[in-house]
Amino acid sequence: MRIRWGRSDSRRTNDRDIANPRGCRRFCSGRSVSGGTIGIALAVGAVLYGSGGGLAPAHARVVWGDVHAHSGISDDAEGDPTAFYLKARDQAHLDFVILTDHDIWVTQEEWQRLTELAAAFNDPGRFVTFLAIEWTHAYHMNVYFRGSEGQICSGEDSGPPCPTSAGFAYFYAPYVMAGDAGAHVNHPRWQVPWQEVDTAVTPNAEMYNDWWDRLWNPDRRYDNERGFGTLGWALQVGLRLGFVGASDYHGHKLEGPIGSGLTGCEVDDLTRDDILAALRERRCYATDGERIVLHFDVDGTPMGGELTAPIGSVITPRVVVKGTAVPSAIELLRNGDVVATKTDCTSSTCSFSAPMTVDDETTFVYARVQQPGDCRAWASPIWIRGVCERAADCPLDRFVTTRANSTNECLYRWRVLDASVRRDRMVACTDGDPACDSGDTPGECTFRVAACAGVTAGEPSCAAEPVTTLRLRRPNTADAAQSNADLENRLTLLTALRALGPTIPPGRCTPYVDVRVPLARDGAVFGPGARWLSGQGGNAEHRDADSLRLYCLPPDR
Repeated sequence: MRIRWGRSDSRRTNDRDIANPRGCRRFCSGRSVSGGTIGIALAVGAVLYGSGGGLAPAHARVVWGDVHAHSGISDDAEGDPTAFYLKARDQAHLDFVILTDHDIWVTQEEWQRLTELAAAFNDPGRFVTFLAIEWTHAYHMNVYFRGSEGQICSGEDSGPPCPTSAGFAYFYAPYVMAGDAGAHVNHPRWQVPWQEVDTAVTPNAEMYNDWWDRLWNPDRRYDNERGFGTLGWALQVGLRLGFVGASDYHGHKLEGPIGSGLTGCEVDDLTRDDILAALRERRCYATDGERIVLHFDVDGTPMGGELTAPIGSVITPRVVVKGTAVPSAIELLRNGDVVATKTDCTSSTCSFSAPMTVDDETTFVYARVQQPGDCRAWASPIWIRGVCERAADCPLDRFVTTRANSTNECLYRWRVLDASVRRDRMVACTDGDPACDSGDTPGECTFRVAACAGVTAGEPSCAAEPVTTLRLRRPNTADAAQSNADLENRLTLLTALRALGPTIPPGRCTPYVDVRVPLARDGAVFGPGARWLSGQGGNAEHRDADSLRLYCLPPDR
């Protein structure tokens, strides 16, 4: 192959070694001279899935890759892209790598060079590379192509501009939906408008990004799982996202090396096709650079899958770990909360399972592994769809009675989890009442609210119909300007509705999400502290709009 050298060649290449900046035994375990960890993964498979593990492997091996990194072609990074690939293959010993330079700085000539290098270094069975780009606009997403050619959409001379989420979807979604590309959301702690994210196009997000974690989270609290707007929050409001890990390598001295954040994927063969399929199906998981091999399933349903079970039934999540050290903790999380923990592993190979009761219609579970030195791995979630086989499982009194205001009164309905007072189009809660106030902030009530589409229960005149349009009418933009809580309420509900998808089967609801309402002023039930919710659902034949008012009452009322 003839290499065409671009403007990045004059930039300094950082040749420091692959050092461990945090004390984890990274890049030491599972390394094979053929590159990557295939040999050790196969050996681990015999341990995990043999008579001791008791699980049948869905795929033959775990392969390791860095899905987000840069060369000097990005103006905020250093190093030649050829040197980058050599380091990823020969020093970091990765199985695959995705070089994702920023689209806003890539010229046509440089894109051609990146295309040639990705093709030249791709060696199926030993070291796999992808032609890729980082969409760098209001927020960031990576796109990586299955073949050796791909187009770039940017605001520079390399392609047409696409600075919005709609532009991204218009340009890249056809590649992804055809199986010719994959995509994921980058460093989700930074300004991701989740209400615009289409998980059919970007099915994964970075649970761990070493560069951003060092820059914004030096105390290592892993708050991608906690707080408004994080990846954990996005899962809780209904988005289906698998986990990937990345270094976001820029070649600077103070950051971690290539592979300081890793993605492990369960595949049959080390090829672009198999890796891309694993990413699209959410069969991959994230680590902070440590090569912790794990398998996670719920009653045989693997990472990224969905299991249907009756509400009230018992399911059993199970995680099997082959660590690079004895795990200090293996945790099982349900809807973001730790529900079971194992802290007594005696060897680097350790398994853990715990029964859970299906208590709602929408649940996700995942596993988290921790080793000494604060090294971690996160298994991608598995979703549990609870089925209401008995009326008591999904009580009708959770639906709020509304006045008939459309042709079909079932296309959009509000549902509230517990409330101390219910009236026509109104529910109320007393501040601090744990039965209905799920928050702990004095002076406000946090209601648990869900929006449902095409629910016919309790409405005998309704016919089950799919819903093709959902619209949040309140809180509107004017409401969101009142306070940060009102803004969060709007973004939460918008994202939850978006997560239901473009066509919603009858009877589908969002998860219960937090809606914060300030304490009613002067203790008046109809005081100005109340908040309105209003939504509309429809299809080609019918339309239905439902409204609901929430009140937060003082404790002494």
